[in-house]
Amino acid sequence: MATVGAKALPGIDTPRTVRAQRGWAAIFRHNELTLLGGGFLLFVIIVNVAAPWLAPHDPVKIDIPQRLQAPSLAHPFGTDEFGRDLLSRVMYGGRPVLLTSLLSVLAAMLAGTAIGVIAGYLGGHVDNLFMRLIDVMLSFPAVLLAILIVASLGTGVANAIIAITFSLIPIFARVARALTLSLVVDQFVLAARAVGASGLRVVARHILPNLLPPLIVQATAMLAIAIAFASALSFLGLGVEPPTPDWGLMVSEGQRLIYDALWVPFFPGLAITLTVLAVNFLGDGLRDRLDPTLRNR
Repeated sequence: MATVGAKALPGIDTPRTVRAQRGWAAIFRHNELTLLGGGFLLFVIIVNVAAPWLAPHDPVKIDIPQRLQAPSLAHPFGTDEFGRDLLSRVMYGGRPVLLTSLLSVLAAMLAGTAIGVIAGYLGGHVDNLFMRLIDVMLSFPAVLLAILIVASLGTGVANAIIAITFSLIPIFARVARALTLSLVVDQFVLAARAVGASGLRVVARHILPNLLPPLIVQATAMLAIAIAFASALSFLGLGVEPPTPDWGLMVSEGQRLIYDALWVPFFPGLAITLTVLAVNFLGDGLRDRLDPTLRNR
């Protein structure tokens, strides 16, 4: 009787695919916090993307007679000092925060990985040059570096992305360099170089695929930090400009009302806190799945 070869037939999962699917499913099945974090983060993204259709009111419409209304059926989160509906503003306010943080982490991971791989693979003077530049960047606290950059470039989402990206590049560069240094002396890399594979091919086929899992875990951790950074920049007036809804800006505008209308800064601050916690919970699950040192514990 003929047997099916190793090549997968269309529409039929191979044993490797089934094992991978079960492995990823186990992240959420055996870790309630990861399931909670991933579900809440997905909920936040959907709400912010669909805010034009879900928001009950115009987030920038001023209605002075309704100013500082406590939470009610008409305004579940209350209203601010200009009578704007806080629920609608919170639903819109995550857009600049999530956009800034996601793009910043992606750009920082790409740039930092490139720097780290080049430095670790080539070594010598190239490694020393790149690492001394990274040391200079690390000599500044990340949030302070972001503030200095955005203060020099000016306010706005684009400049906030640039600032946060530069503050996160050293972290990815250090991680990528350390992993590359350990990989270049492994047998499979030495074998590839021995048979005449070019440096670019070795990096693309053997080093980068092995860097990806730990870098994804690192990116998840940095996403939580980037969300906090983006909110902090807006809180300081260095992010989006009023009246655009933004969680950090809303907390800044409501801090003077904390004793008279607590709900004004509370709900955007709660959104920031829960989103950061959700990303951290999701990152813990990804670390358990992708980190080989923890996978079998």
